[in-house]
Amino acid sequence: MRHLLNLGLKFLLITSVVFVILQLLYGVDFGTVLLISATLTLVSYFAGDLLILPKTNNLTASSADFGLSLITIWLMGVLLVGNPYYPSLTAALITSVIITVTEYGFHIYMGIIDSGEPGQAAGQTKRDFSFEASEELLPDQKAGSNADSHKKK
Repeated sequence: MRHLLNLGLKFLLITSVVFVILQLLYGVDFGTVLLISATLTLVSYFAGDLLILPKTNNLTASSADFGLSLITIWLMGVLLVGNPYYPSLTAALITSVIITVTEYGFHIYMGIIDSGEPGQAAGQTKRDFSFEASEELLPDQKAGSNADSHKKK
């Protein structure tokens, strides 16, 4: 259920950015926008958010998302748009930069949802390096008196 919620939110974020940049600024049709958004959502969620983010930090995962979105949008733009005057690399670069900014915020959101603590990435656990004292180090007075009475016998 958590993955479906994350995928849905990520799809809405990516679709809104791709729609504004590619359709409103460059005139790409809405079907292509949806196809690019769906592909990019799946690729970046499984590769970036589930594989890279738990093993690294937010900045590294967002940088990886930038590369993934740049390549995906550029390749799909070249293959699907079919307009020889469409500046696919420029459009992909602008869209990828804005998606990377939203991905950084999405990773923070995922960290809050997954761990319940702000600023902690998904899949990372809070490491508590506190010390523990046992009874041998801090004996109870009653236990100490019983031990002394056993030694005297």
